[in-house]
Amino acid sequence: MATIEKNHFNPVEFNEGFILLGSIDKTNFYFQYLRKSSFTYGEYQNELILKKGETIKETLFEIDLEKMLLFIYSGKSQSDFLVRKLEAICGDLFTPFEIDFAKVFDLLRKSKYICRIEQIEIANFKYKDFLMGKYTANIQEETTFRNIMNEYGLSVMKVVLSIEDYDGNFSLVKINKAGSFLFESYSENNSDILRYAVLNFL
Repeated sequence: MATIEKNHFNPVEFNEGFILLGSIDKTNFYFQYLRKSSFTYGEYQNELILKKGETIKETLFEIDLEKMLLFIYSGKSQSDFLVRKLEAICGDLFTPFEIDFAKVFDLLRKSKYICRIEQIEIANFKYKDFLMGKYTANIQEETTFRNIMNEYGLSVMKVVLSIEDYDGNFSLVKINKAGSFLFESYSENNSDILRYAVLNFL
C-alpha cells in the first residue's frame, strides 16, 4: 500500500500516478490510477490543420488486503495495463484464477438475485467430423447449460448471465474464464454482484 501511495499522481511533475480515494476499513482501499494521454485531432481553417491535445485517462480499482484480491473497474485492455503497472511497482503479487462457471451460477442462484443463463461460448466445438471452431449458443433452459458444462466444461470460455434483484434492477454480465466480469451497462448493483460472486467463489 505504501509503495502505491508513494507514486502519487501530480500532473505537473508526472505523466501517471495513483490517488487514494478512501477506505472502508483497514483492509479495503479504493484507488484511482491516472495517466496522461496525447491525441491528434483535425481543425479546418481554410485547410485541414492537425493539432495535438492531451487528456487524462482514469481507472478505478480496489485492493482487499484481507482476501488478497484486486478488483479493477475497467475494460480488459485497461485492466491488463494496470496489472502490469502494479506488478512493476509492487512485484508479482497478483495471480489470476479461472472461473468455474457452474459454481458461480449456483452461488448467484442461492443469493438474493434472480439469475438466468443467456449465452455460452465454446472453444474447439466439434460437430460430427466436418465442423469445428468457436461456437456461441443461446441457452433457453438450465438443463441445457448443465449438459454443455458436463460435456465441454474445459472448452467453455465465456457465459452471459442475466441478473435481477427483487427491486427490478437488471444486469447483463459476460463472465470470462480468465476471471473478468463485463457488465453491459453501469449500475450501483454491479459492484455488489461482483463482490458477492468472487468472495464466495474463493
